[in-house]
Amino acid sequence: MVYALKEKWENVIGADKWDYFEACLSAICTLFLKDNKNPLGLIIIGHSAGSKSTILNMFKNLPNGLTHHTDKFTPASFLTQATNVAKDKLQEIDLIRKLPNRVLLVPDLAPMFGRKEQDVRESLSILTRVMDGDGLSNDGGVQGHREFNEECVFVLLGAVVKITPAIWRIVSEMGTRLLFMRMDRINIHSSQNKLLMSQLRNADSFELEISEIRKLVHELISDRIENIGIRKVSIKLPDETELEIISKISELVAKLRITVDREAGLEQNEAPVRVAKQLINILKGRAIVYGRDKIIESDIQLALHIALSSVSDCRGQIVKYAIEKCGEYIKLEEFVSNTSFMSTKLREELNILTQIGIFVEGKEGNANRWKLDDKWEDLALI
Repeated sequence: MVYALKEKWENVIGADKWDYFEACLSAICTLFLKDNKNPLGLIIIGHSAGSKSTILNMFKNLPNGLTHHTDKFTPASFLTQATNVAKDKLQEIDLIRKLPNRVLLVPDLAPMFGRKEQDVRESLSILTRVMDGDGLSNDGGVQGHREFNEECVFVLLGAVVKITPAIWRIVSEMGTRLLFMRMDRINIHSSQNKLLMSQLRNADSFELEISEIRKLVHELISDRIENIGIRKVSIKLPDETELEIISKISELVAKLRITVDREAGLEQNEAPVRVAKQLINILKGRAIVYGRDKIIESDIQLALHIALSSVSDCRGQIVKYAIEKCGEYIKLEEFVSNTSFMSTKLREELNILTQIGIFVEGKEGNANRWKLDDKWEDLALI
């Protein structure tokens, strides 16, 4: 079933967008995991007109009322303190009560991430608490103390065009409750042009094709609900070798989320345990997508893609390129040519990444050069 969906997707929307769609599908399938106690948030970061909405709209109105879709979202709505609603009616509009074992679909998270830093910090602090899965409580001047103390395991899917470096710092400080998947930079090549030409020629039938893909998505989810059931299945961990690589990827994320404080210096905001659990869960979700009862080696590429997207863009690009050139020393000019950042920013980040053990530094004449520390060389095999 999933292979028919993939073939249709690649023919209509493009093979270069499948990985992002597959990641969202895998996130949704974490709702089938029996022992999962952790909500999962996955946010696509990508340029305008980059198919983010097309991807997320596939999950509107999923079978069995699995989706709660909203175009306007603020974390304050999880447990409302609205002043114009009677106290005995508040529970009817609390967002958190609508979410257990469901998908919260927010196609545009720009209103949350695009606000002033203090407002973003306050919003993320609420979201962080909800993403712990243990409920939420708050106090307000009008409605007083309000609480929801039940387990709330759900999946948040959303998208945003850009997250600024200042906001990334806040995200890093909050810990790994949210995972991200960054779309590749626009790179028009012959296969994309061919697909675009096909879409233009068949504009009248394109929406019909999209509807057929959505139907296949719903059939896949219906099949998993019927044959597995929400919160019913156990998926086996991968073999020891793959598990060690997942552990290493998780450690990499924790290190790449280290922040720099002018007074305190380098600060690691959390241990890699939480991100490891989240990555393993989404890989289990991918196993469910493909009808397997175990994580296998081919799943791990998804973990690395998400890992390098769940850190600041500059660090993610630097490390991605270094993994591709694993074992080789890389000059600053090469990083400039193969990332979207200028030399001053790159040098600053390379120095930090050297301090925290991601890179080792060498010299060629008077010029500095860097390569990935041997500790991370396994990542080049993924």
